[in-house]
Amino acid sequence: MAALVESEENLGPRVFLISRDNYKIDHESWDVTGLAGTGSKAITVNSVRIPAHRTHLLADFNDPNHQRPGWQMNDSPLYRFTFLDLFSWGIAGPALGAATGFANEWIAQSRDRVPAIGGPGVAERPELRLRMAEGLNRVDLLERGMRSVWDEAYGVLERGDEPNPVIERRLHYQGARTIVDSLDAVLEMFATSGGGVMFRDNPLQRFLRDLLAMRNHPVANLERFAFDAARVMLA
Repeated sequence: MAALVESEENLGPRVFLISRDNYKIDHESWDVTGLAGTGSKAITVNSVRIPAHRTHLLADFNDPNHQRPGWQMNDSPLYRFTFLDLFSWGIAGPALGAATGFANEWIAQSRDRVPAIGGPGVAERPELRLRMAEGLNRVDLLERGMRSVWDEAYGVLERGDEPNPVIERRLHYQGARTIVDSLDAVLEMFATSGGGVMFRDNPLQRFLRDLLAMRNHPVANLERFAFDAARVMLA
């Protein structure tokens, strides 16, 4: 778990490893409409002393030059990424997956759907075809962007080069951009999904609600990561 520790030496959040018998889970606390399956439930820890070797300062974990004991055993480039590098894409990757799932389900539902007021099938409507093309194009561009920035970032560490702060900031920004644009792509298609999309058992509902939840996560703060990337690039 993470907690804010205030001391004269280290100000900022720390991550703690706590044994199971030292905390209590509130199983009723995660009552949400999106990302319900993550089970991000509230926990309570009372009067527990955590030894220093079971905690670390989060700022150190986000510093690519901070020496980590684990590097002596784990020399794969993957272990050279910072916490934020990986954590941000723990949200961005599923966002892209949700957008892809929405697009596939939307196409399947639209093939044979007919308007409630009659007339030809909705697949014949030019505005629906346009929204489909634009939504699918956005999703495709996001996947290409994801692969491009990760290939570049991984290549730097695989070659044994020093961490590149510009590429690292681009990695964070691209993650936020992926979440934001995944939701935008889904909303583009959602607008022509018909009244049936509002039923709770429609799979499109789950994709949309999950993306709305991801969009409100701190790693989707597009302005913050854009500012951070520009600050480093223009320094």
